[in-house]
Amino acid sequence: QQRRLARTLAGDLDTIVMTALRRDPERRYASVAALADDLQRFLDGRPIRARRDSPGYRAARFVRRHRLAVAAAALALLSLVTGLVVALRQTRRAEQAAAAARAAAAAARSEETKAQAIATFLTDVFTAADPEGKKAADLTAAELVQRGAARIDTQLAQQPASRAAMLHVLGLVQYRLGLFPPAREMLEKALALRRALRPPVPRDVAATAAALGVLAHRQGREQEAFALLEEARAYHEQAGAAAAVELAKDLNNLANTYKALHRDDEARAAFERAIAVLDHSRDPEAVAQLPRVLNNYGLFLDRRGETPRARTILERALALHERNSGPNSALVAGTLSNLVELYVRVHEVELAVATARRALAIADLTYGPAHPETGNSANVLGWALLAAQRPAEARPLFERAVAIARGALGEKHYALAYPYRNLGTALADTGHPIEAIAAYRHAVSIWTAALGEDAPELTSAYIGLGPVLIDQGAADEGEGLLRRAVAMRQKAKAPNLGEAWVALARGLRARCRLHDAGDALAAAQEQARAYPTTNWARRAAELARETPPVRCGTRGSS
Repeated sequence: QQRRLARTLAGDLDTIVMTALRRDPERRYASVAALADDLQRFLDGRPIRARRDSPGYRAARFVRRHRLAVAAAALALLSLVTGLVVALRQTRRAEQAAAAARAAAAAARSEETKAQAIATFLTDVFTAADPEGKKAADLTAAELVQRGAARIDTQLAQQPASRAAMLHVLGLVQYRLGLFPPAREMLEKALALRRALRPPVPRDVAATAAALGVLAHRQGREQEAFALLEEARAYHEQAGAAAAVELAKDLNNLANTYKALHRDDEARAAFERAIAVLDHSRDPEAVAQLPRVLNNYGLFLDRRGETPRARTILERALALHERNSGPNSALVAGTLSNLVELYVRVHEVELAVATARRALAIADLTYGPAHPETGNSANVLGWALLAAQRPAEARPLFERAVAIARGALGEKHYALAYPYRNLGTALADTGHPIEAIAAYRHAVSIWTAALGEDAPELTSAYIGLGPVLIDQGAADEGEGLLRRAVAMRQKAKAPNLGEAWVALARGLRARCRLHDAGDALAAAQEQARAYPTTNWARRAAELARETPPVRCGTRGSS
C-alpha cells in the first residue's frame, strides 16, 4: 500500500503539493483558484502549470488523457512497420533468389561450355589417327591418355576452366593406370589452374586437392598429402549436408595419412567419424563409399592387434562390396587382400591362401598385369604361402611384386620394401642366405631413406635379417638388429612386441647364449598371454618345447 501511495503522490501531484507549501510567496500559487486549476488539470490528465513545460512532458500527459486512442494508433503504426519490414524482407529474398538464379544460370552455361569443349576434345583424341597412322582403337589406354595430354595446352589454351577439368580427368585416369609420376604432373597443373581462375570454384579446387592428396599418400609424401586433404576437408565441412559423402572420403583419406604418420588416435577418430557420416546417409554414393571406409578401418584395427573386431568389420565390407559392385570387382580384391592378413594371424592359413588367390585373379583381370594393385595382390598371395610353409611357391610371386613395384613406383618408393622383405624370407627359407641378406638390406635401405631410421616397418626387416646374419657368421650385427627391433617395439608399445622377443630368443640360442635366450623367451611368453592366437605366440610355444642345439652342449652362460 505504501509503495502504491508513493507512486500516486510522485510526479505532478507531488509538484502541486510542494508548490503550495513553498516558503517564498513568489514561488507559491498566486491564489486558491490557481491551485484548484492545477488540481483539476492533474485529475484530467493534462499538463499542470507548476511543472516546467517540455515536449516529452506534454506528450506523456497527452498519452495519459487519450490512452485508448493512442494505443489504437500505436497498433496501427506497428502493423504498418511490420508490413513494411516483411515487404522489405520479401523483396530482399526475391533479389537474392534472382541473383542465385542468375549465378546458377551462369554456372550452368559455364559447365555446358566446359562440357562441350571436353566432348569435342575427347572425340578428337579417340577418333583421330596419330602422326604415325595408328588409330585410337589400336592404342593402349596409357597411349590414349598421353595423346590427350599432348593436345590439352593447344586445343584448350583459351579455355582455362575446360583445360583444368580435362587435366583433372586425365590425371585420375593415369593414377588408376598406375602411372603415378605423370598423374601427379597433370593434377598439379589442374590444381594451379583451378586456384588461378577468377573467381575460383571452391568445389573444383577441393576435388583436385583431394585427388592430389590421395596420390601424394600413395607415393609416400605424407605431409604434402595431409595439407592437400585438409584443404579439401575444410571446404566439404563448410558445404554441409550437400557434401557429406565428399567429407567422408576426405576423412577416410586423412585417416590413412594419419596411420602412415603413426598418429593412430587421430586415424581412429577420422575413420569412425567417416563411418558415422556414411551410416546416417541414404545417398546411393554413401552406400557405395561405406564398405571402402570399413575396409580401411578393418585393416587399421587388425594391425593394431584388435583382430576380432577387425574381422567383423572387414567381412561386413566384403559383403557390401560384393552386393554393390559384384563378386569380381577391384574393390572386392582389395578387401580380400586385407582379410588374408587377418586369416594368417588367426592361423587359418589355407583360407588365407584361397582368399589371396581369388584376390590376385581379380586384380589381374581388372587392373592388368603391371598395376601396383596387382603387384600388391601377388605380394599378399606370396605372404599367405609363406604362412602355409610353402616358400618355394611364394618366391616367384614376390619377385613379380618387386618387378611391378619398381616399374610403377620407382626405386625409392616405400611400398617397394614390402615385397623385398618378403622375398628375403622366401630366399632364406629355400636355402639362399646370401640373396636373402641382399633382399632384406634393400628393404631396410628403402624404408630408412623414405620413412626415417625409427620407422616401425624396419623392425620386421630386422627380425628377418638378424637370424640370417647370425647363421652366416655376422652374429654381433644380427643380434644387434634383433635387440633394436625389441627396443623399437617396446618404445612404441606395439602389440607384436612378442614377435621380436621370439626372434631374439632364437638368435641367442643359435649363438649358444642359452640363459639370455631363456630370458627372451620368457618375455615372449609373457606377451603371448595377452595375444594367444597370434603366429608368434605359437612360435614361442614351439621354441619352448625345442631342445637347445647339440653343439651348444651344456653351455648356458650369458
